[in-house]
Amino acid sequence: QDGKIKYQSVGYVVDRFTGDTTGGTGAVFGMYAVMGQPLDDTVGSKSLVFLQWLTSVLPEGMFPRSFSKKENIPSWWKDERMGAEK
Repeated sequence: QDGKIKYQSVGYVVDRFTGDTTGGTGAVFGMYAVMGQPLDDTVGSKSLVFLQWLTSVLPEGMFPRSFSKKENIPSWWKDERMGAEK
């Protein structure tokens, strides 16, 4: 819509050739799970809230954002929760 991404998802947990190799977690959580250092990725968990907060206070562009800034969210998106909020 208007040349913008409508929805993006990263870190798929199942590969069509090898199956589930991360215990059902994706993105950076999947990488840590494979290394034997699982992180709590449940919505509202302290580790997820902290990581998302940290990326929001560091200088812009230093790390990728976990979620969009409010002013960049399209009007059709109705859910008010941001990132790891319940």
